[in-house]
Amino acid sequence: MSTLKVTIILMFATLFSFVATQTLIADNTKPAAPAKEVQAAKPPKKQPAKPKKSVEEKKRLAEEKRKAAEAAAKRLAEQKRQEELAKKQAAEKKKADELRKKQEAEAKRAAEAKRKADEARKAAEAKKKAEEEKRRKAEAEKRRKAEAERRRRAAQAAAARREAYLERLRKAERTRKKSQYEKNYSVVRAAWRPVIKNAAKSTVRVLAGGRHVSMGTIISPNGFVLTKASELREGIEIKLQSGPRLKAKIAAVSEKHDLALLKMEVNDLTPVQFSSAIPSVGSFLATPGIGEDPVAVGVVSVAARSLQARGFLGIGFAANSTEPKIGQIFPRSAAASAGIKVNDVITRINGSEVKSPSKVIDLLRSRLPGDKIAIHLKRAGKEVKVDAVLGKRQMDPARRARFDRQNMLGGELSDRREDFPTVMQHDTILFPEQCGGPVVDLSGRTVGINIARAGRVNSYAVPAKTVVAVLKDMKAGKFPVTDSFKRSFKLASINDKVKSIDVELKKAEQQKAAIDRAINKHKSEIDKLKKQADALKKAAKK
Repeated sequence: MSTLKVTIILMFATLFSFVATQTLIADNTKPAAPAKEVQAAKPPKKQPAKPKKSVEEKKRLAEEKRKAAEAAAKRLAEQKRQEELAKKQAAEKKKADELRKKQEAEAKRAAEAKRKADEARKAAEAKKKAEEEKRRKAEAEKRRKAEAERRRRAAQAAAARREAYLERLRKAERTRKKSQYEKNYSVVRAAWRPVIKNAAKSTVRVLAGGRHVSMGTIISPNGFVLTKASELREGIEIKLQSGPRLKAKIAAVSEKHDLALLKMEVNDLTPVQFSSAIPSVGSFLATPGIGEDPVAVGVVSVAARSLQARGFLGIGFAANSTEPKIGQIFPRSAAASAGIKVNDVITRINGSEVKSPSKVIDLLRSRLPGDKIAIHLKRAGKEVKVDAVLGKRQMDPARRARFDRQNMLGGELSDRREDFPTVMQHDTILFPEQCGGPVVDLSGRTVGINIARAGRVNSYAVPAKTVVAVLKDMKAGKFPVTDSFKRSFKLASINDKVKSIDVELKKAEQQKAAIDRAINKHKSEIDKLKKQADALKKAAKK
């Protein structure tokens, strides 16, 4: 409260005290009022006399009132002062709160800025780390690709050397002069002329793109020829024993038996006469060509049997277990794809209860690749059902390569040489292009058609009984040329062209390498001669 306000309040209090004092003095000095007339009947009662206040008492009372007024004024002033002080403190508190809030806001902004700066720093570090990781991975990938390319080139070079070696062996086998002690000696083959005479009239040579790809067997006078399907390529022609080449089209295909029926526009052919005789193991066989001598002779080594691939689940049973408990799962097998696990116990297959490993094997032997089977398993005390699509047993690639190399030592093998419903095995040494024609026994009866050269000492032939049944279905339209065969047919033609071009390319590359070496040699000789000439010129100047 300001000093002026306090002064004014004190003045008003003093004035109020003065007025009150004067009023009291006036009351004490005022004359008494006249007495009322007393009633005649009753005399007036005597009023007790009021004590008169003295001047000092009045002064004292006035002084007390003044002091009370001053105290009230002081209390009022103090109250006003306290209120002003409270307002001032509230204002200062408000100002302090605003300052605190401002500082907190500044602190928050600073913390947010720091957080963003930290995030930006971390993001930059993460980006740098990611770029470094990316660079490291790129370098590792580059090294991996370089190593893969080096290995690929080394593998190509090794494969090329191996193929060149096998090609030399194949050429040597084709051109090798037979010993007089061999069954394919010319004198021995000549002895078979009367035996194969009739079958040779029904034998043709099948060409594709001008190249001999297989033999063929005439099965009707009006131009139908049966041959090996997987060796066919675009541009099919047929060469008879006499006469020009004739164009032919594919009329039917049994992919399961690898047999194709060709049709050419010609009549008056001599069809083969198939025999129902089944040659026993040890019987002699001969393979006719389009000449008077057979192309090769051999002996039946294994009776007719199925070579179809069996369905492969890809499991191994636990050792010393009488129940069909799984002890091994082959990688990338049907069992692995179906989710079968080690220690599972097979309880049922397609609803049939199994209690031993041998029962599982028996049930799987009757299934083919691609068959879907339902398998019930006992796993950790619970019953589990899975569906598996059987695959085909695959030989280890390294083992397969060794196996093929050993078999190829005796000559080339057919591309398709397995997975046949019924074949008989004989040890005739044939080349792939010599398959597709008839095979006869010692009595001259056509007992089958050669279908594949499968190994160094084994070839396969489809028995005549099976051929007759397949021919019947072909003529009935049950084996049309499917889209899958057309695709494989075109793909095989393309692959042959690629191989042919690749051979020419390799020859060209070898010639180019030889030319480059000659050019470099001539350049080095020229440089050497130029240096000698320069040395002579310098010596002449001196």
